[in-house]
Amino acid sequence: MDSSIVPLGQQWYEVFYDKISGALGYSKSADEKARDELSASLSSRNARSAAKQFGELQKQVRGKKIIMFGAGPSLREDIMKLYPVARKKKNIIVAADGATDALLDAVIIPHITVSDLDSCSLEALKVQSEERSLFVHGHGDNAKMLRDTIPSLGRNVIGTTQVESSDNVWNFGGLTDGDRACYIASTLDPMIIVIAGMDFGKEEGEFSKSITPKSARTRRSFSEYRVKKLRFGKESLEFLIQIKNRIRFVNITSHGEKIAGAETPPLLKVIEELS
Repeated sequence: MDSSIVPLGQQWYEVFYDKISGALGYSKSADEKARDELSASLSSRNARSAAKQFGELQKQVRGKKIIMFGAGPSLREDIMKLYPVARKKKNIIVAADGATDALLDAVIIPHITVSDLDSCSLEALKVQSEERSLFVHGHGDNAKMLRDTIPSLGRNVIGTTQVESSDNVWNFGGLTDGDRACYIASTLDPMIIVIAGMDFGKEEGEFSKSITPKSARTRRSFSEYRVKKLRFGKESLEFLIQIKNRIRFVNITSHGEKIAGAETPPLLKVIEELS
């Protein structure tokens, strides 16, 4: 494991976890239990070494250009805008959970998917974990999904957590699948991360909607929860951009909120740079 990952995830944990868990009602003990169950599951099914997988990804990505697709309301439009360059083999495609399905619909194959298992189709997760790279996040609210899903996945799975790292489940930083994907991408030493489909508004994208039943939260309270979570996700991403200032972050999301620290050049200039 690259030693630079540990300080990044630990720094995120120290800055964000307590205030996020307090505001969103997370249980640290439940998060730790999910981490430990994910760790045991990955160990028992002989998943490939996380350190080896991550090292291979770093070699593949270092110095290259990443396009990171979130699953916000702008996703379909942003895929269309970036379609010609997103299909170029030299650009690395990272997808946040359900954005994987949207990209596959457009015949764009993600190199990396980052998921907490609640919006990406199981079929896409299986193929991703067999043929490419899948980062699976364990937290207190998805322990059952972890137990139900992990046994059916391939060997290319790296576990992530939002509490302290364990031997094979790591805290890279990040709260939502989208900002966590940016944290993971940043540790792979790319030249640039182009952010698309990351609205951070009050509307939920069609590919970010959960495919599993919600807990006992009412529709209204869940909506309020989502708004708070997206606000923290945006704050988390802006923190990353500030501390990873050697990487250029470019935001081309069509209708989202401004992300502090990210460049917003004309689309044609971005496409030219990625061509």
